[in-house]
Amino acid sequence: MEIKRDRYLKKIISFMWDGQVKVITGIRRCGKSFLLRNLFKSYLLGEGVTEDHILSFELDLTRDIRYRNPLELAAHVREIVEHSTDQYYLFVDEIQMSDEVPNPYNPDGKKVTFYDALNDLKSLSNLDIYVTGSNSKMLSSDILTEFRGRSDEIRVHPLSFAEYYSAVGGDKQDAFDEFANQSILIHNLKDKEHPKELLTEDVVELPTTPLDLAGYKTAITEALYKGIKRNVESEKDSKNAQVG
Repeated sequence: MEIKRDRYLKKIISFMWDGQVKVITGIRRCGKSFLLRNLFKSYLLGEGVTEDHILSFELDLTRDIRYRNPLELAAHVREIVEHSTDQYYLFVDEIQMSDEVPNPYNPDGKKVTFYDALNDLKSLSNLDIYVTGSNSKMLSSDILTEFRGRSDEIRVHPLSFAEYYSAVGGDKQDAFDEFANQSILIHNLKDKEHPKELLTEDVVELPTTPLDLAGYKTAITEALYKGIKRNVESEKDSKNAQVG
């Protein structure tokens, strides 16, 4: 089962090759990595981009631990991209795992950070850069301050019921009950000796994003307006008919 997150995917696509670093932020386990490394990567492959032109690093994994050093990351990517005329895509997942390292030319000076590495790589016209991050620094305005005028932020929210239902289908009430109890079901599978009681529809509120709620509010307002307008026009027509 693949849950589509078209709203965020379309936003990423709209930022492609705009010369900015694309920064995907959000709380842990809200789907940032899946959005970048699965959905967006699938889109690129479908557009004819080859695997070897998508440079992907997952800094939370030991296999990519050397690239937590921003100097190692920048040097490695430059070696591949700099002398090529092909277009490349750079994915750096969990960028907050990056280290701050001493400046080899000035050990007592300011340390080198991932901001420095990305700003350096950003100068490569045939490289499009995408990063994800989930800690408080990445979610704050600090990153936008560091990349002022040089980044696009895509803020990802946890899965909404509409997105979940688009993947599972079936009876809406059953799907909603399952969606609302996901975390409890996972807990009960892991800790069978201390199960938690499932939520019922009496105590569950619709878990959705503020943007979804705004959409619902707009839709309801429009429906009410149209209904009132129809009633007024019907009443007017009725009176005119009686007078005639």
